[in-house]
Amino acid sequence: MKKIIYNFKVLKDFIIALATFASMVKKIGGNVFSYFPHLFRYLKDRKTYNIKMIDYFELTYYKKTKAEKEEYLNSNEQRDFAYAIDDVKCGIDFTFKSTLYSLFKKQMGRSQLFTGSMTKDDFLNFVKENNIFMFKPDYSWCGEGIRKIDVNNYADLHTLYDELKCEVGVLDEIIVQHSEMCKLNPDTLNSIRIFSIRINNEIRILAAALRIGRKNVVIDNYSAGGIVCSIDINTGKTIDLGEDMFGKRYEKHPDSNVELVGFKIPNWDKAIELVTEAAMISPINYVGWDIAILENGCLLIEGNFNPMLNVVQIAGGGGKKKAFEKILQEYKETQKIQEIKQSTV
Repeated sequence: MKKIIYNFKVLKDFIIALATFASMVKKIGGNVFSYFPHLFRYLKDRKTYNIKMIDYFELTYYKKTKAEKEEYLNSNEQRDFAYAIDDVKCGIDFTFKSTLYSLFKKQMGRSQLFTGSMTKDDFLNFVKENNIFMFKPDYSWCGEGIRKIDVNNYADLHTLYDELKCEVGVLDEIIVQHSEMCKLNPDTLNSIRIFSIRINNEIRILAAALRIGRKNVVIDNYSAGGIVCSIDINTGKTIDLGEDMFGKRYEKHPDSNVELVGFKIPNWDKAIELVTEAAMISPINYVGWDIAILENGCLLIEGNFNPMLNVVQIAGGGGKKKAFEKILQEYKETQKIQEIKQSTV
């Protein structure tokens, strides 16, 4: 019986995967006649480069040459990099909002309330100051489960409290972003993803991307239809056209019509300072930091273990494989030197 159930699950997962692949092909402009050629190319690239389905579409393997494909760090290689730098359990623990908010309360600089520990009085006091707030699951990926709650839509706050107490998450004060960031898309908090690594107690900024949401969507993740722009970490300016997860390029934001090429991130130096400060006290070494840009500064939204490096390999960012292989080698050599020093003490 267990074998039958297992085989049924495998078949079900296989059918879902095929349907998902067909949907992705359609979104990149394909049709029923291009499905099997794309499937053949994907399976070939999967065997050759050990990629995931998401890499085939996000990194546009379907239109890259062999030499170009070898320049990119795919999802499996990104995972291996993160796991080589940091302990996996420590990294997963780091991902919980409850962990992040306790570690980086100063850098986050806003009101939060955890459903697990909040009392009814806590909740009522919170909503007095925050009649609109974000609910975020304690543990989630790609913005899953995040939603905006307006208490004015609820006749009974006691009922809302009871509903939220049944979920494990955090009530998060709405962040008011910089006016220039708001122009990109006013419906979303448009954030910056900055990648950093700590080697020998030195913080290095590896790459960065601007993430912009779409009209009537509350999160800026490109898995939710958002647009990514690669950023020059020295100038804080976007370097090329924006791009979505299906490889579609944008000179201007399709909803706001704001020019995306050469967009200057306000308070860029302050964002780098904030990331450096957070990275110095982080329990893990390699982090993707989500930063909100404010009128007079910036705030930490959250930090991410094994962050999605694809966001800085598209929109003109280019493949990061050689750069990250070099960083990993340096990290390992530094660790060996430290181990030798400790053993001789």
